[in-house]
Amino acid sequence: MNNNVLIFGVIAVALIGVFLFIGSDEKEIAEKNIDTAMSEEMSDMESHEMGIDHHLSEAKITKKSADFTADLKAMGLMPLNGENGAVGYGIITDKGTDQVIVATTHGGVLDSEMQKDASDPIWHNHIVRLGEVAMCGENPGVVDITFESPGDIEVKEQGVVMAEVPAMFSGTHSLSKEKISFAPGTDVQGVVQFSLEPKFSETNELQAVCVTNIEEVSFDLI
Repeated sequence: MNNNVLIFGVIAVALIGVFLFIGSDEKEIAEKNIDTAMSEEMSDMESHEMGIDHHLSEAKITKKSADFTADLKAMGLMPLNGENGAVGYGIITDKGTDQVIVATTHGGVLDSEMQKDASDPIWHNHIVRLGEVAMCGENPGVVDITFESPGDIEVKEQGVVMAEVPAMFSGTHSLSKEKISFAPGTDVQGVVQFSLEPKFSETNELQAVCVTNIEEVSFDLI
């Protein structure tokens, strides 16, 4: 028998036993406690059975004049240790691929102020400019990218929230270290999920970052 099911049964029996020996007022409270315990146990069981899957099931955008927030819900548990490789989400405004706001996780490349080192897969935001890069073939490549993480990012069990992403942002280029500015605005036109494919030279120097497996995701403006 599954250990989770056995534990669930023991909890339910114990609570029902208490329920039989208390008064009517307390019975209503006990019923609620039983329902809560059963619900929490079922939730825990479902979480353990759910696999890592960053693909989005829902995207909600809350737009203001100076910033926007994207609440992105995944189909499974969020990858936290690079389990799904280098992946991420992109918010596309009316500026198109010239100024895309992304949330991403990856190891192997140090390109964010939020990472401790190159192997740190912590989720972080960027604003990027995509374009044609020879090493990426038909896929777009990263041309410009911020080292700083615009707005905030909250990683949930199933999804991430990119909060208060600014309409204008100035920072440092992750690769060239030069000053860089973006003005993506808040007129959100699309949401995508994607994978990243870094390209290295024979001496292990980063030469390009390609964006692959791009999929559009429907979204709601709220």
